[in-house]
Amino acid sequence: MTTSTLAEEYIGLWREDLRRKGFTQVEIAQGQLTFISALRPDGRRFRGFAAFEPLDLDLKLRQGLEDAVKEGCMTFLVTSYDLMENARSTIKQWGFEKKVQLESVM
Repeated sequence: MTTSTLAEEYIGLWREDLRRKGFTQVEIAQGQLTFISALRPDGRRFRGFAAFEPLDLDLKLRQGLEDAVKEGCMTFLVTSYDLMENARSTIKQWGFEKKVQLESVM
């Protein structure tokens, strides 16, 4: 299973927003897990993930978050308001509550 269509669409919009904010090397990685990677204006690496359906909160996401954290990236997970508590619980269960910034939209 790949990232949900809604999550992929959000990441596409996110890419344009990051470019407007001065991020460089903005790329969308697609495959089993879609995420956005960029270089922040302050030089730090940024990696963003989106989860808008319960199936987005799977082991591929866990591995993606783990890789981003290990690489020292500033790591974000954006989710819908309806999925926020489930995402928060999952992030805590995976041990990323202090390493991944969780935000809700919509």
